[in-house]
Amino acid sequence: MAGEITIIRIRRGLNGFPYAAYNNAGHFITNLDRLADARKHWKKEIELGLVKLVRELDKRTDAVLHQSGAPAGDFGRR
Repeated sequence: MAGEITIIRIRRGLNGFPYAAYNNAGHFITNLDRLADARKHWKKEIELGLVKLVRELDKRTDAVLHQSGAPAGDFGRR
């Protein structure tokens, strides 16, 4: 599907890793040691505009944010 942007969400990691990558549907892709590892891994796709990285490093889960009344995707800087 040409022209579609794939969104990779960077969240808190699993099993001792500081970061983890998930697809837009919330499915786990991989653990990461540094944020730079994600940019390096998807470098060419980012340059071509095929991939967008979204950092979601808030400690609260999406479910908690929805229950609190915050708009979806309104994470802001903390």
